[in-house]
Amino acid sequence: MDPGPPAPQAGILDQARRRPHSAVQRPYVEGRIINTLIRLKNNGKAESTLKHVSYRLTYLARHCDLNNAEEVCRFIAEIHVSNAYRDTFVKSYSYYAKLNGLVWEKPSYKSERKIPKIPSTEALMKVISATPKKYATIFRILMETGLMPYELAHVSLRDIDLDKGTLAARGFKGHSSRAFKLKSETLAMLKEYVQKYYKEYPFPDADWMGKIWRRIRNRTAEKLKEPSIGVD
Repeated sequence: MDPGPPAPQAGILDQARRRPHSAVQRPYVEGRIINTLIRLKNNGKAESTLKHVSYRLTYLARHCDLNNAEEVCRFIAEIHVSNAYRDTFVKSYSYYAKLNGLVWEKPSYKSERKIPKIPSTEALMKVISATPKKYATIFRILMETGLMPYELAHVSLRDIDLDKGTLAARGFKGHSSRAFKLKSETLAMLKEYVQKYYKEYPFPDADWMGKIWRRIRNRTAEKLKEPSIGVD
């Protein structure tokens, strides 16, 4: 059965408002977190960014005083995580500090960049072949165009020209905006997809695309007894 997008849920701001107070997180700190998220949303930050910032600020608030930058800095330094993950707490707290008029010396954590494992076309096609039609179409477009899931999620119907067989996408994280001429088989799949999921933004949330991909990829790797397919 084809898994659809998650059921509609309250926005991240509503979720933050409903969180119970902890012994450490005073109501006024929670209010500041919510105001930080509101201002970030007003500044155009993506819902996924708000979700991550909300989680990290709430986590920090449970363990230290968010209005004491030195205490926060010390706590982040002592978390038993990788430098890359530690840096996500630094970035989230930087938003909070800046928007709440706090001064802090932003620490810098260097992390060793791993060489990404790029799956072969054969491995990708094995996963796509095991995927229900809706996501098979999505994954084939991502494979063929090299788009990031976030970029595809922001493709609207106006960006798709089924007559010319093209799909245009706005760039993200340094990528340029560009247009792609789709292969005939991919175009045929897209035509059927658009007819079935006809709305202004027909593609699902980027996080959901990633979740479905990992689920099917790992299941395929196990079924075919090819563990390398399931490794990032």
